[in-house]
Amino acid sequence: MDVLSVRGLNKSFRDNSVLTGLDLSVRKGEVYGFLGRNGSGKTTTIKIILGLSRPDAGTVSINAGSIGFLPDVPAYHPWMRADEFLRYCGKLSGLRGRALESRVDMLLSLSKLSGQTQKIMDFSRGMRQRLGMAQALINAPDLLILDEPTSALDPLGRRDVLDMIQELKGRATVMFSTHLLDDAERVCDRVGILQGGRLIVEAPIGELTTGDSSSIDLVVSPIGDAERPRLEHAIAEAGWKLERSTPHRRSLESAFVAYTETTEGTPR
Repeated sequence: MDVLSVRGLNKSFRDNSVLTGLDLSVRKGEVYGFLGRNGSGKTTTIKIILGLSRPDAGTVSINAGSIGFLPDVPAYHPWMRADEFLRYCGKLSGLRGRALESRVDMLLSLSKLSGQTQKIMDFSRGMRQRLGMAQALINAPDLLILDEPTSALDPLGRRDVLDMIQELKGRATVMFSTHLLDDAERVCDRVGILQGGRLIVEAPIGELTTGDSSSIDLVVSPIGDAERPRLEHAIAEAGWKLERSTPHRRSLESAFVAYTETTEGTPR
């Protein structure tokens, strides 16, 4: 079942056409990566989905009771602590009493911010982003939309945010935009690649990273000199034994480049 369905979306800013007949779908329970180069229209699409911008044409259908959102540049009340800010957000969502405190405690634990007494103004960028994830989850959304959640983080900060997304698999439907392909490959079930105002491909990660059957990966281990004649000369000379061979798996980055360097979305 599709939680989010976008059909025929068009959007222009004066003479600049950003979206041209965009179609995409996000299925219930999956983590969907919305990929594209900087300036390709990812944020514009998200704003239209959220009702923050009007399309020139097309439809957006959402089959979700509630939505959580983390913008690319989240804003906070810097004088608050993390627990105070989440409590404030929870009250805006209608939570009170024990339900509010339970939700705040759970999200502080998920975001690794339990026991933090610092003001948000003193948080690192990674801590702020984890707090942003927590506030987007305060209302237990059916659909969570994240706009470039890891783009400005160091490797440890990226890992922490991706761990949070991984924790949500099967518990919520997640759509997140990114141009960091390693991040998408780590956590996404499916991805859509945006170029020229439309998706040039939308497919499961495994389908995009399945390599050419003409190449294989070899797994080898050291062997004794007596066994070397049984192996192919090049491998034997290196002192390895063939354990198994598997089809070559290319990276999502390789797939992205193959699709985006063509005009019709057909990989080279």
